[in-house]
Amino acid sequence: MKVTIPQARLIEKRSDETDQVRLVNQVRDTVLNKKGIYFGDVTTTDATATSIWSDSLSANQSVTLELTASATDATGANVASYKRRCAFQRTGTGVVAYVGGGSDVIGLDKESVGAWDAGFALDSVATDSVYAYVQGAASTTIVWHAEITAIWSPFT
Repeated sequence: MKVTIPQARLIEKRSDETDQVRLVNQVRDTVLNKKGIYFGDVTTTDATATSIWSDSLSANQSVTLELTASATDATGANVASYKRRCAFQRTGTGVVAYVGGGSDVIGLDKESVGAWDAGFALDSVATDSVYAYVQGAASTTIVWHAEITAIWSPFT
């Protein structure tokens, strides 16, 4: 007895299996290679740098971080988009340090107000930590959304 399976059903099945393989690979990369995607949201009302994400580095670990931040003021009249990359390392149980200076600007900032900003910084209190920050303007309510991608690398 010959069984015929419609072509559309085969394509659908193959697509489902491909999606499952991609998901398994993403989970494996996240667990084994310490890759992560994090999201942060915050509202600022002044010109003070405000943390939108933070994490600490273990002893003998480095991390490459990439930040994409989007901002809109309360009226929707002013918007901004930022992209930054930075690397940090912690040797032994010492203090976390920048690798190669500070944050790199990726592309051009897209903003209708030049006073706003986003980036990475060292935590001056918890010396094993780094954070992503956003900075608005005085007397202005700004809603920020961010995606932070991290690739963690242990070393000996």
